[in-house]
Amino acid sequence: MGWIRQPYKPGSIPIDVQSTPSLTKTDTPGAALEDLQIVTYQDSIIRGKTVLPALALSNYRSKILSRNMTSWYFNDKVCRGISNETGKFVLAHLRAPQYIPIYVYEENEDVWVSGNVIKRGMWEIELVVKIQGILAEDLDTTFIDIGANVGVYALTAAKLGCKVVAIDAFEGNIARLCKSIEAGNLTRNIVLIHNAVSNTREKVAIEVGKRNIGGTYVRKINQTFQDRYVVNSILLDDLLEVLIPSKGRHKDGRRNI
Repeated sequence: MGWIRQPYKPGSIPIDVQSTPSLTKTDTPGAALEDLQIVTYQDSIIRGKTVLPALALSNYRSKILSRNMTSWYFNDKVCRGISNETGKFVLAHLRAPQYIPIYVYEENEDVWVSGNVIKRGMWEIELVVKIQGILAEDLDTTFIDIGANVGVYALTAAKLGCKVVAIDAFEGNIARLCKSIEAGNLTRNIVLIHNAVSNTREKVAIEVGKRNIGGTYVRKINQTFQDRYVVNSILLDDLLEVLIPSKGRHKDGRRNI
């Protein structure tokens, strides 16, 4: 979890379009083509890949990205394929510092974060309020939440009006974030990334915390038996490719030019 005071200049993102071949204006209802700023390498798709400036992600209908060893790809199936693997979804509400719908786990699955959100409508309220105060001073901020869990920080930042990149390795958390984003009408402010973050790019196993989803951790793949949850890890530097710049705004609502 962290924040960036000065947005990075958007770079180009290599996107694997084999599973998402239609990167066109029609995929983004109500968005002008110039707003999307979709740019293909040499005006064409080369070897199954195209190039999108990061700004395009704020309007594109797909809000979930994953990265393999070589490129980014749209990964909507994480939210479309909600199953028993991700457990039951419980609709609760963050009551402070803002009122936001949030999908969490049942209390018997996640005693701490989900349990407190269900009972009290909050989690780590002192830290959340402090971070909201920092973000409110500069809404031209891209907030990066690494290990987003069910999204207490990410949803708060998005509701405030900041652009958010929320990353989590466990698909149960990403699936709940999908539903929370939809329920809170925050789809234009958040991009989700389903990956682990590490110092190497490799496939890693996810060990889910017992009755404590926040205790979930990443480990090496076991060579003697098949791990239940496996995900690709990415480098911290890889995130520079998908940071979402936003037009500058003062806290009184005025926009910078």
